[in-house]
Amino acid sequence: GPYVVTVTNHMLEVARVTIRITLDNGRYQTDWVVSAYIPGIVPVWGSIAIQPNAATVSVGETILAEAYLLDIEYPVAHFDSIRMECGRGLTGLVETWNLGSPGGSSFEKDGFFFYYFPDDVFVLNNLIMQPDCGYEEWSIWARSPNPTGALAGATGPLFNVQFEAVQPGTWRIDFVPENTHYLEPDGQTQHFFTDYLGCEVTVTEAEE
Repeated sequence: GPYVVTVTNHMLEVARVTIRITLDNGRYQTDWVVSAYIPGIVPVWGSIAIQPNAATVSVGETILAEAYLLDIEYPVAHFDSIRMECGRGLTGLVETWNLGSPGGSSFEKDGFFFYYFPDDVFVLNNLIMQPDCGYEEWSIWARSPNPTGALAGATGPLFNVQFEAVQPGTWRIDFVPENTHYLEPDGQTQHFFTDYLGCEVTVTEAEE
């Protein structure tokens, strides 16, 4: 030694983790078990973040990535472009795209963020994922003449989509900032997010 183990929590919530460390020099073995609460990320207001349901997966397994808005800075009724990219070890499964919180039908407006949207909303599945994530565009806007959308300060899940692990390594899923923005209810005033928070996923060999 000394040995240093670093644990990073990329989620928004505090996570309780337990780590077992085993040292074996061939003659004797020593175990330590350590538990701790690891604080999550603290994004600035107006951010958009990708929240995965797992940090490590094996080849052939999938992860669920949730696009999450945090205290959006301006009222929003139209996401004219949301673009994501990932490393070649992950493949986006565009057919798994789901509006709002995980679960329910693909276009069901569930989750805290869509509480502010009116029921009369036109949804078009226009998600773009590149370079190795397939190709599809994603946008949503209110259909009424004077859409309300979500008020400034709204927080919650925007959509979720699954990624399949196809190659070992450590890979990132990120937004493309220049192609990820939204429009106010007037349908013309465009805003970018204050920060774009991606995530990191480690893919291991599949167990035989």
